[in-house]
Amino acid sequence: MKNHQSDNIPSLRNGPRAPRSGYLATLDGWRAIAILLVLLQHGQGSFLAAHPELPQRPVLGICGLFGVRIFFGISGYLITSRILEEIEQRGALSLRGFYIRRAFRILPPLLLLLLVLGVLGVAGVVPIRPLAWLSGVLFFANWVDKGWYLGHLWSLAVEEHFYLLWPGLLVAMGTRRGFSIAMVLCPILALWRLVAWKYHIYTTAAIYWGRTDIQLDGLLWGSLFAYAHRYYHSKFWTMLQKPALCNAVIGLFLVSSQWTPGGYKMQMVLYTAQAFLVPIMLIGTVGNPRSHLSTFLEWKPLKWMGRLSYGMYLWQQLFLSPVQDRSRVLGRLQVWPYNIVCVFLFTVASYYLLERRLIRVGHRLATPVSAGRPDAVAQSPIIESTV
Repeated sequence: MKNHQSDNIPSLRNGPRAPRSGYLATLDGWRAIAILLVLLQHGQGSFLAAHPELPQRPVLGICGLFGVRIFFGISGYLITSRILEEIEQRGALSLRGFYIRRAFRILPPLLLLLLVLGVLGVAGVVPIRPLAWLSGVLFFANWVDKGWYLGHLWSLAVEEHFYLLWPGLLVAMGTRRGFSIAMVLCPILALWRLVAWKYHIYTTAAIYWGRTDIQLDGLLWGSLFAYAHRYYHSKFWTMLQKPALCNAVIGLFLVSSQWTPGGYKMQMVLYTAQAFLVPIMLIGTVGNPRSHLSTFLEWKPLKWMGRLSYGMYLWQQLFLSPVQDRSRVLGRLQVWPYNIVCVFLFTVASYYLLERRLIRVGHRLATPVSAGRPDAVAQSPIIESTV
């Protein structure tokens, strides 16, 4: 269960080694940005329905997908950073410990959501198909048609597949090869995405875009830059740290998100480029904690929202339902602005009554190298971990 090849860390050590990652407050700010993009896209329908005097034309496009892509970049970067940190400090990676911590982080709020949706489905309050519900439990939701209420679980399935595959691959192949594996897989997956679309190797377009093989490079680019952040030569790291580069990359990402090129080839190239840009944005802010953008991302309310982002992502789909999918029983709970209030209340309750407590249980059962987020540290005063 452990990788004993601690000397197989990449030999790219001629620059300053990154500090122990532990808790990176800037990433909580990015999580908040990501979940806000999801809420903006999913909530605009109910907002416009409540304000018929406004132009009835959604204007936020697919901003929710860009939020998911930021989540992917964060996961790839952070998980790989923590894996490399553990191998450096302990000489090996404990897969058992890794999966215990992941299970206590991800499963409790997910199972709570599925329990609520299962009860509502059996009661006929919302349409829940048995196969779709089971796909959420067994993490194959990105391979089946799920309807609105379970539709968002596709991205969680992609992340779970990454958690299952990537650490085990590093243990089997050796940590040193992880950089090379990610370097090879990223362009291969980008090419496969184009080929699969060109030759219609999919059942529906929605399932195509949710498949793990189509989205996995979004996480692997984060992993690749985690290696670069930690071990690559000083010139490369210095370049990534420059605020001007970070600002330019963020601007390029924003501009590209508004561009719809003609032809599937350019669309696929653009999709790959955006996945490549996300971890550069992350590193650019993590490496410059005194910049204006990093200061904003580490603003306490934004960090707090970032810690709530997982629960918020799970619960928002129940309340931010399109008009055609609304439940008569839920009534105003799916109408603006009551739906946003419900998302917030359910998320806060889930976080403080369930998530935070079980994260700490997972850390007690499998102690990480560093404490990580404040909500994982049992002895931290509540005031420090909630604002």
